[in-house]
Amino acid sequence: MSNRIDTGSRLHWAEAFGTRVNEIESRYPRRLPPLLGGNGPDDRLQEPARSVAMLLVLTGLRIGELLALRWKSVDLGAQTLRVTATVYEGHFDTPKTKRSARTIPLGPKALSILSVLHKKARDPNDLVFSTRSGEPLCPRNLLHRHLQPTCKKLDLPRMSWHTLRHCHATLLDVAGAPLGTVQALLGHSSPEVTRQIYLHAIPAEQRRAVEGVENLLVGPKWTQIAEVAQRPN
Repeated sequence: MSNRIDTGSRLHWAEAFGTRVNEIESRYPRRLPPLLGGNGPDDRLQEPARSVAMLLVLTGLRIGELLALRWKSVDLGAQTLRVTATVYEGHFDTPKTKRSARTIPLGPKALSILSVLHKKARDPNDLVFSTRSGEPLCPRNLLHRHLQPTCKKLDLPRMSWHTLRHCHATLLDVAGAPLGTVQALLGHSSPEVTRQIYLHAIPAEQRRAVEGVENLLVGPKWTQIAEVAQRPN
């Protein structure tokens, strides 16, 4: 399987995240585009897992925050949602920290997904994602029955719901968002937590920077010189 994003998925990804697809590819080269933007119903996540996964990537919410989200906390007109609760093992609670209670702006793609889901809403107190009986979805079931089997089917590395939240943090970094903005959007209790996420995102940039300095100082690498020397005249 190619490590590059196919043309259709690139267009889908560019629509969701802007035009800096090459930078996104360098960090998540194989996982998300084929998972969320496949060419047909058999080669991507099925609903509701697909909308859950896409919204986690687009908003950076924790899985418990998203599955506790009610329509009264979504303002499609103002294009925002408010994090006011979380759910774990079917039990609702206040957000993880004081900073976790926050307002998240919605981009066009997230707004489109929520607008489609809202057509089925009957009451502001309804959960955005729920079972037929109105209970919150089980993240473990979604993970084991949908996300991980789809990853296996597409020959993708295993991922968790937290992987998608981490992807959002990485995309914020790609977009050049200041550390304080990222901390506020993700609801981290301190900047140090946010910095630790960035530690996973920067090695490729560091390598390119070091290689750039090396090229400026010493010109072509010795391995490149050797390759040229071995070529037939």
